[in-house]
Amino acid sequence: MRSGVPAGSSVVAFEIGAAGPVALVQSGDDRTIELVRRRSVGWQTVRIAKVGALFRLGWPGLALDRKGLPVISYTRWNGPTLKSRLLVSRMDAKGKISTRQITQEGFPKSLVPPPAKPVLFGNVVHVVESYGYRGVLGTIEWFPSKKTWIGLGLDAGLGDYPLGPVFAGLSPNGVMHAAWTESLLSFDFEAAPVTLVERHRFASSEFVLE
Repeated sequence: MRSGVPAGSSVVAFEIGAAGPVALVQSGDDRTIELVRRRSVGWQTVRIAKVGALFRLGWPGLALDRKGLPVISYTRWNGPTLKSRLLVSRMDAKGKISTRQITQEGFPKSLVPPPAKPVLFGNVVHVVESYGYRGVLGTIEWFPSKKTWIGLGLDAGLGDYPLGPVFAGLSPNGVMHAAWTESLLSFDFEAAPVTLVERHRFASSEFVLE
């Protein structure tokens, strides 16, 4: 049972569920994501993703299902081309990781690795992803439809890129909420507002901190 993580790594997500605590750990060079979870004897470390020198991994998100099994979303970002690929991984009861690719053809491009956060609607995974490219900052909710994924635009406007993680979750009445911080350095050297989105049938957004 592996228990080590790369030197210089940081905890980027943490949840406690029916099977105990689970953490996501990202390496200092943003090229490796590890999952650490409590087991009957000690801690287990499972590698979720590792990329080569030209790539970086976006800030990952973590959710736990009703059994405490982890769901992880993250992006694989190509530095030279700014293209990204969104993926979601799930662990089954035997500890096996299965990964699905959500986006194709490098969409969306982004100046930084896009952060992503999974949200569970029962057992169905949705993923909220934020990105910034050419003066536009957008956030998309992805959900499965048969053998493909559909993206629902939650918010879009002038901006540079997202700062840090995306936070998202489901309220008891079934309304999804998401929040993230935006860089507006191209427009205001001091502005870094937080955007809050509420999505029931339709999405509405507002700045909650400037």
